[in-house]
Amino acid sequence: MAVVCTAVIWWLAAAVAQADTPPTNDGALPSISGTPQQGDALTADPGGWSGDATITFSYQWSDGQTGQTITLAPADVGQSLTVTVTGTNNFGQSSATSAAYAAVLPAAPAPGTPAPMISGTPQQGDTLSVTNGAWSNGPTGFSYAWSDGQTGQTITLGAGDVGQSLTVTVTASNLGGSGQATSGAYGPVLPAAPELATAPGISGTAQMGKKLTVSTGAWSNNPTTYTYAWQDCGTAGTACSPISGATSSSYTLQAQGVNVGDYVSVKVTASNSGGQGSVSAANVGPVLPPAPVNTQLPTITPASGTLTVSNGQWSNPTTGGYSYAWKSCDSSGQHCTPIDGATSNSYALSAADIGTTILCVVTATGPGGSTPASTAKTGVISASQIPVASQSTSTELLATPNSPVTNQNVTLIATVTAGTSSTALWGTVTFENGGAAIGGCANLPAVPSGHTATVACSTSFEASTAQLSAAFTPSSGSILKGSASPGTGLGIGPDWSSISLGAPSSVSVGAGVTYTATVAPPPARPGPVQPTGSVEFLDGGQPIGSCTGQPLAGGTATCTVSYTATGAHQIVARYSGDANFSGSSSATGQVSVAPVATSILGTITSTMQWDFYFTPQYTMVRDLVVNGALPGATVVVKCHGRGCPYTSRATLLTRGKRCGRKAKRSCQGVTPGLLDLTSSFAGRHLSVGARITISIIRPNWVGKSYRFTVRPRRGPRVQIGCLAPGSSAPGVGC
Repeated sequence: MAVVCTAVIWWLAAAVAQADTPPTNDGALPSISGTPQQGDALTADPGGWSGDATITFSYQWSDGQTGQTITLAPADVGQSLTVTVTGTNNFGQSSATSAAYAAVLPAAPAPGTPAPMISGTPQQGDTLSVTNGAWSNGPTGFSYAWSDGQTGQTITLGAGDVGQSLTVTVTASNLGGSGQATSGAYGPVLPAAPELATAPGISGTAQMGKKLTVSTGAWSNNPTTYTYAWQDCGTAGTACSPISGATSSSYTLQAQGVNVGDYVSVKVTASNSGGQGSVSAANVGPVLPPAPVNTQLPTITPASGTLTVSNGQWSNPTTGGYSYAWKSCDSSGQHCTPIDGATSNSYALSAADIGTTILCVVTATGPGGSTPASTAKTGVISASQIPVASQSTSTELLATPNSPVTNQNVTLIATVTAGTSSTALWGTVTFENGGAAIGGCANLPAVPSGHTATVACSTSFEASTAQLSAAFTPSSGSILKGSASPGTGLGIGPDWSSISLGAPSSVSVGAGVTYTATVAPPPARPGPVQPTGSVEFLDGGQPIGSCTGQPLAGGTATCTVSYTATGAHQIVARYSGDANFSGSSSATGQVSVAPVATSILGTITSTMQWDFYFTPQYTMVRDLVVNGALPGATVVVKCHGRGCPYTSRATLLTRGKRCGRKAKRSCQGVTPGLLDLTSSFAGRHLSVGARITISIIRPNWVGKSYRFTVRPRRGPRVQIGCLAPGSSAPGVGC
């Protein structure tokens, strides 16, 4: 019971002690909340305190304001505020200060009066500027957004702005934010005045009564209208004055507005809503008087086969004189063509005019131009009006090239000229060589061109000196006389030739081979003359005896040879040339002679046995026998050197004797396939260096070779080898 009382007493004492303590900030420090920007409110939280429950709080802000909530003023901008909270109860008071709050931002700019205003000339190419207008809260920067998409306080107006009324939005900003104000509409924007890109030009003839037309030229900035003012610029082209009433794009020259000899220009003005531009076209002139005008037609007067034309009558100056063009028309007078070369005031009739009608066009020329006038057509021209063979002609000949070769095309050109310029040449031309007509170049028609006619023919020659001429024969009943050119010598030289060789690359021993040579003119001049003469064939640069002087037939020569041994041959065909073509040699043909190919039936397996007696000076055969040679085989023995009994001997082995009962004694000692050669060398002293060669061969079989070479003081050297079918060289091809 005493313990309990003690606890109650302790608790009462503690409670009395706590109630007697001033407030203490023993929890969280005071704190600030709210937006730190001018015009907004901040609120203080007192934090955590202990003490009497009747604690009251007061607030003191670092900017001098009091109260738990304050409104931020302009003077607070940039400050980081704190608040000191004081707690009070019956026993006293204590204070605690918050941490510094974020720096106070200014209020965002706000537009005032006046609003932003646009100034400048609203026309394409000019500039507009805008004022910022009035703002509160201290803006620190401005930006601009024009309604055409441009930015900047000053802009330049472009083609896309034309017709628009622009506004601009000004944005003012500071650390606290931004605000906007929009100007009133400005415009509309006018286009730029037209500017010249390409000057206008005047077309037409500067002559009285003729119309001149001016183009607008090329302008930028889209002109909407053009006006024109024609000007008389006087004889010097510099003193220009307007022509009354001449205000369209065309003007017909007339005496009321301009004088003969003056220059004419026109001022072109291009306009749009933005303004106008003007330029004068380059002047034209001087203005010519009207061209001559025919007042009485010219007429034709015939006399002695010649037609003469008068000039007729004309108004306006004809200081340039008159020109004439005679025309030939069909008998109906409907279709007329100019007569070449007939350009004088008279025309001599020819046989070509029979059955036609004739007219003449007289052209009068003055400072104002030229005007033609035609006569009436004559009646149909008859043969009686044409004087026969009354006019001379001359003929000239040209041959090109002047140094041709065989078969080269030579162009022969004859030029025939009549004695008067008004005569049409009708007839034929024949080209001759040595007085004889050249094939394909005889009686060629002469087509006149006025008083001359040119006839050409292409031909070729053999190598020679040609004597060329050309003869003109006029048409029957012509007023022209015939003529011939002087003789012309033309040297034709020989051409080069080409030769090709036809030869196989390989041939067998004993087989015939034909070599073919083809000789031809150059490809550019293939004929008609062809090479003649002969060809020789050479092997390794030396003539082949049977192949010299092989005649050409149709451009080809051949030669057939055969070879007895294998080897390589270098064949060339050589052409000797003739009067029309120079000689030539072919490329080398490589011909390989190979052994005759055979089918191998087997291999000879025969053997030999031998025995020799030798001394320092000679050797003697004691035993030399072929064993096992099949019937049909041939044994060839050759001996070379002193002491040889013969040079060569061949033995064909036949089937052995048939030994019956009756011939039994005569067959004793005979071995089939054995050939004893010892007796043929009996007693022979073979000197040092002598050589015995024994070949065992059979058609289409691989043979066998034994060679014995005599040496001093010892036995012969023995060499054994195979023999290819048909070959005598051991070890080659087998």
